[in-house]
Amino acid sequence: MYALHVNVKKANNLKNVEISGKSDPYVIVDFQGQKQKTKVKDDDLNPIWDEEISIDLKGKPLLASDNVLIKVMDFDKVTPDKFMGQTLIPLQCVLSTTAEVPICVALQNKKGQDTMSTIELSLRYEFPQKMRGLTSNEIEQDGVRDEVDAGGASGGGVVGGDEGVRTTIGGQDETDSPIGVGKRKKKLGSLAVRPQYSTKKQDFQIRVKIIEARQLQGANISPICKVTCWKESKDTRVRNCTNSPFWDQIFFFNFFDSAAELLDQQLIFTVYDSRRLRRDSLIGSFKFDLSLVYECDRHSMLNKWLLLCNPEDPMSGARGYLKISVVILEPGDEAPSMKVSESDEKEDIEGNLLRPAGVQLRSAVFKILLYMAEDLPRMDSDAFKGIKNLLSTSDEEKEFVDPYAVVSFAGKSIKSSTKYGTDHPEWNEEITMNIQFPSMCEKLKFTFFDWDRIGYNDPIGTGFISISQISSFRDDADGFLPTFGPSFVNLYGSPREYSDLPDKYEALNLGKGQGVAYRGRVLLEISTELLDEPIADSVKPLEQDKVARIQKSLRRRKYQLYTAFLSATMIEEKRDGPIEFEVSIGNHGNKLDESVTPCASTTPPTNPISDGLHYYYLPWGDDKPCTMVDSQWEDISFRLGAVNLLLRIADHLERGISHLMVAIKANLPIETQAQLAISSLDEFIMDCNHTLPQWEPENIPQNEIDIHLRKLREDQLNTLREQAINTRETVSEIDDALKELKAYREAILNLAIEPQMSIPDIIIWMLCSGKRIAYHRIPAHEVLYHDNEDYRGMKCGTAQTINLKRPILLKDENKSDWKIPAQLRVVVWFGLEKDRAAWTESHNEAKLQVVAETYENQASIVGNWVTKRPPLTRPPWSDNTGRIDLPKDSIQLPTGWEWVGDWFVSPELSLLYKKDAGKTSFVEELFYNEFRTPTSPWKVADPAYTDAQGEPKGEPRTIELPSGWTWGDDWKIDYNRPCDEDGFEYTVEASTGGYVAAEKLYHMFRRRRLIRSRILGEVGVPVKQEVLRQVIAHDQQSRLSLLQSLSTEPAGAWEYAFNFDSKFHTKERKVDMVRRRRWHRSLAPKGLNSETTSCVLQIRNNSKQAESSMKLKKKENLTVPRIFMRFSTSHIWHLRAYIFQARSVLAADQSGLSDPFVRCSFQGHSQETQIIQQTLCPTWDETLIFEHIEMCGDPQTIFSDPPPVMIELFDYDQLSSDHFLGRLQITPAVRLDTETTWANVLQWYTIEKNRKKGGEILAAFELILLDGKSPPPPPTRRGTLFNVPEGIRPVLQRTGIEILCWGVRGMRKYKLASVNSPSVEFEIGGKVVESTIIKNVKKNPNFKSPLLFLDVLLPKEEIYLPPMNICVRDHRAFGQKPMVGVHVLTDFQAFKVPARTSQTDILMDIQALTDIACLAHEPCLTEPKVAIQSPTKSKSKQKKKFNNLISNTFQNVDNLVSCLHVCSFILFVLLFCTHIHMRMQKLAHEHIITCIN
Repeated sequence: MYALHVNVKKANNLKNVEISGKSDPYVIVDFQGQKQKTKVKDDDLNPIWDEEISIDLKGKPLLASDNVLIKVMDFDKVTPDKFMGQTLIPLQCVLSTTAEVPICVALQNKKGQDTMSTIELSLRYEFPQKMRGLTSNEIEQDGVRDEVDAGGASGGGVVGGDEGVRTTIGGQDETDSPIGVGKRKKKLGSLAVRPQYSTKKQDFQIRVKIIEARQLQGANISPICKVTCWKESKDTRVRNCTNSPFWDQIFFFNFFDSAAELLDQQLIFTVYDSRRLRRDSLIGSFKFDLSLVYECDRHSMLNKWLLLCNPEDPMSGARGYLKISVVILEPGDEAPSMKVSESDEKEDIEGNLLRPAGVQLRSAVFKILLYMAEDLPRMDSDAFKGIKNLLSTSDEEKEFVDPYAVVSFAGKSIKSSTKYGTDHPEWNEEITMNIQFPSMCEKLKFTFFDWDRIGYNDPIGTGFISISQISSFRDDADGFLPTFGPSFVNLYGSPREYSDLPDKYEALNLGKGQGVAYRGRVLLEISTELLDEPIADSVKPLEQDKVARIQKSLRRRKYQLYTAFLSATMIEEKRDGPIEFEVSIGNHGNKLDESVTPCASTTPPTNPISDGLHYYYLPWGDDKPCTMVDSQWEDISFRLGAVNLLLRIADHLERGISHLMVAIKANLPIETQAQLAISSLDEFIMDCNHTLPQWEPENIPQNEIDIHLRKLREDQLNTLREQAINTRETVSEIDDALKELKAYREAILNLAIEPQMSIPDIIIWMLCSGKRIAYHRIPAHEVLYHDNEDYRGMKCGTAQTINLKRPILLKDENKSDWKIPAQLRVVVWFGLEKDRAAWTESHNEAKLQVVAETYENQASIVGNWVTKRPPLTRPPWSDNTGRIDLPKDSIQLPTGWEWVGDWFVSPELSLLYKKDAGKTSFVEELFYNEFRTPTSPWKVADPAYTDAQGEPKGEPRTIELPSGWTWGDDWKIDYNRPCDEDGFEYTVEASTGGYVAAEKLYHMFRRRRLIRSRILGEVGVPVKQEVLRQVIAHDQQSRLSLLQSLSTEPAGAWEYAFNFDSKFHTKERKVDMVRRRRWHRSLAPKGLNSETTSCVLQIRNNSKQAESSMKLKKKENLTVPRIFMRFSTSHIWHLRAYIFQARSVLAADQSGLSDPFVRCSFQGHSQETQIIQQTLCPTWDETLIFEHIEMCGDPQTIFSDPPPVMIELFDYDQLSSDHFLGRLQITPAVRLDTETTWANVLQWYTIEKNRKKGGEILAAFELILLDGKSPPPPPTRRGTLFNVPEGIRPVLQRTGIEILCWGVRGMRKYKLASVNSPSVEFEIGGKVVESTIIKNVKKNPNFKSPLLFLDVLLPKEEIYLPPMNICVRDHRAFGQKPMVGVHVLTDFQAFKVPARTSQTDILMDIQALTDIACLAHEPCLTEPKVAIQSPTKSKSKQKKKFNNLISNTFQNVDNLVSCLHVCSFILFVLLFCTHIHMRMQKLAHEHIITCIN
């Protein structure tokens, strides 16, 4: 008998739904439509029922996916019963036991949100005794095995048979099974009769996708999966040094046989370790009949996990998991999608597992000790503050967050208790989660929510712990079960700032995408215990001794984070407000977070300036802004130091591998390749001898996983070192050595994973007008300082280039948001406070300067500037935001600091730039104005000419041309705007604006726009030519400079605007109502050896209102100074970009081709190449010259780590914006001396778009230091463009390409029309050859003349060979020739044949001349290298006549005479005779000289 017994015990804290009196609750137990009720408890919100309800399952066993619904209702005699709460309980926990399982859960409202009400009950599953213990889910009846779903904690199983393995999938019923096993599944008592399949032969295709594997057993394994389907076997790629390989490969098996024969065969999956011998390389296998897949829905089994085992010893346990998809297709079947879903949480459940018969998954539990959390953000509005205070019994002010945790693993979730009104909750709870071990689920998920009684429970943040990172599934002593902590886990999600509006990035708080902000961290500990019997899940308080044990792990040390911003370029668009950058670690440095002490974490707001082409940059000049963030964290340098050491070893291997691959691709001598391989192996052997950092007393205590990981890393390093020594001595092939080096790199990278990274990432934010635009995350260990350089982060204190990106959800990752918000060149240093001297000593050419900052604000009243409020909307003296009252005399210096000098006005540098700064062409505009009255016609207004804002301007003829510029045309009316046929636009009154194109009777004012363009340089001379002329002539006065692009500073250095939220400018206008100016004053620490670190300034506040108010926060009484890195000198550089060609670029047009051009950007400068029309393999052959690049910093530092050049590829479009095709970053070669020359080599670089390959580009880049010297001479010119110079461009040779083009097959329709008359075009190296046209494909799909020949100049080096474009065109009516197909052939190695001719000297075939030559050189030869023919034959040949001699000579050159005309032959004979005579004279002369000597 199958039955489910539910013992409803009691409920607590039920919500009263009655208007008067109390509710009368009762419980409804609902299982698959069977409903039973308890008794009604009158007027009781904490009822005790203690009733058992039995549900007859009618002979059907429970499934792992079954649930029971518990609903609490309020009984009412008159009106319908009211809903009080419900909960859905999964029954998976009772499948493997007959004992009662106690459960206490929270009730949910109709929206699925947890309430304060709870219900306690117990469940018991009753099933026949003969089914107990049958984990393979099988019984036998009349000699035939019957498959049933008796449940089980594993959710499924496999039964063995005489003819292979039959599989059953548990955990799903016949209606919702994703693989459709309902066709095979039989009820208990019925026979599993196999259906009769057809015996007629037909085509079958079996598609097998190997997705990934997890928890594979073994140490340092390189797994490979072998798929065997009947008579065929196929292998995946080898994944080096991993226990969780990801393959994502599809294999196709094609058969022509009957279904009865085919479906009786087996599909076998076997995973091997490729690094071991075949006899002991087996990791695990799984097999089943093809009929299992065929009987599933749509004949497909998608995204299923297989439990691997040893087929010779199934009782040895699980050997890992393999995820696969299998599809069987018959003629006419539509193949289902085999795409792997983005989120595999629903697939990583035990009900999605196929398990062999006899293989047991052992019961185990995760014991998760949840201690505390800190730095949680605010989640609720001030409007709920009264409700929070009512729920609290304390007088302390509560934070607006009520956190609780949800732990999820393998489809199960357990919730902790809720802590109210605190951003630093202390749970001190032990969560016990029952699991099956080992599990195929990879990640343990921790999601924290903010409880809300009224609305939706908002997610706070999510953290993940990877099981493979906290465990080692090995057979040796290094193996250990999943263990973690005690350690902090960082939570990331959407920005921390609270808003009453919905958060569009809320999904990031659930882990659906990369978190863009730190949202707190949680302290927890995880341990794993193996059990004989499963136990119930539970949440209980921790003992006090366990709580006291973690206090040592909470010890903190002071850290400092310094960041110097060298440049901010490639800003994508003009922003309405100034831009600033914020650096934070944790919540320290977050300027919008009111819970932390302020620090100098932001750069000064700066307006972007155009680079003259497409992007903008921030003009910081020689004063580079810096930030400093103070924070306190636990000292885990022994963990981070080990990670940095291993990453350095991997970086050395990566560098050696790249050098070796370049040598192989360039076909360097085998000796050179061997030397590179040996040097890489020697360096790796030496690196493996380094010791891991030791634990120091000031570090936090080591935990169990620290000890395990250290031992594992040391053993692995020793093993890899021994393997490298053996490889060096035994490997004889370069390819084998390269393969081993790559395997070592993967092994080191796997060892470098540290699961206990408790220090949060460093986050750099780009802000504009207080809004967060883009971000970048830097792991703390990458910039961590350590006294030992081996343990120091590789990017600590060095310049690095980072590309910011916008926050994006996981579902939007593939959308075409290609733009980079900004590119930064920064220097980041993170270390202990005691090591801060290492930061200041690392900058020789720069000096740190700290300045206090305040703004003087004024407002205009009737033309007078006043400081009264109103009309002033902010304090007369304030910070840049206007929120803090900041008079000069109110700033108090911190202890240990002193003033240096007096206050001075420091205008923002970007405001001093002219509009045309950085541009090579500019359009001057002028507005001509007229007005009228109701009684008069239109007449000239006063002033007659103004700018766009209405400020008076002179007449067009009085507009002066700036120095260095030339007018491009004359003044003309601009008709490309809303205007009438005369160019006028109309409005009621000039000050109101609102211009329209159509004239109305009430319009009293009109204007029209006059424009005139000017260009940099002479008229008609391209800008590049003018720049080159200036370079060659050394005309320093004509070059663009900072002084030329700056406007005259107005009196008083005021900045004007309409209001404080508008953009400021330096020239006062009529509409300006406010103005401000920035004041600075330097400060410095007292004494050279001062230990002062904090530079937070105090504000002396004399306001009585502020003193009396207890709600004034301390943060409002603090301010921070600005920090700059001031460089004494800057250096002038010269960049040349050699863009030769590209291949296999992406198609953007409907024709299947593109119109590509390259945009090259470098340090605030950008240029573009020419546009190549309709091609996928463009050849630009162009040199871009960046003439005047100013960069600060030591040239030797730039030489060792130069800024990269950003290359972007676009498809030109006349009607819309250019289509993005991909980008890449390339490091240029650096020359510190213009006189030093070397052969710069073109290289192929991969273009990427959305992390996918988008073709390759052949280019080279050269960065040259000038500093007053002349640049190298320019390359030759082709029209207005510069060619790639000789010596860099590939050397060409004449090449013949023979093409046999037989015909076309299977041409699909193009634009709903069939392809009837195609022809084929072959294009390479600018040469095109076209085949004949097929008149009718249906009658004859072959070409009449299949042989085509191309005579083209191609590069000698194979690495530079351009691809061949093969295009098919259909010749249609009215002369239309649409392109219906494109293919790019990139590899010619398989088609290359040796040359049929060779360079030979015809004269050397004449024996007499050969003898003379040998005789002439005889005294110099010690040993003849060429055998001389016998004298007899030589003399006989010398006696022949001259005519016979010539005839024999012609025969030796393949009868060349027969190929010439008679006249040509006579001329050739004469020339040949003359040549022989001269050659003989020369040989005789040489012989005489030799004899004399």
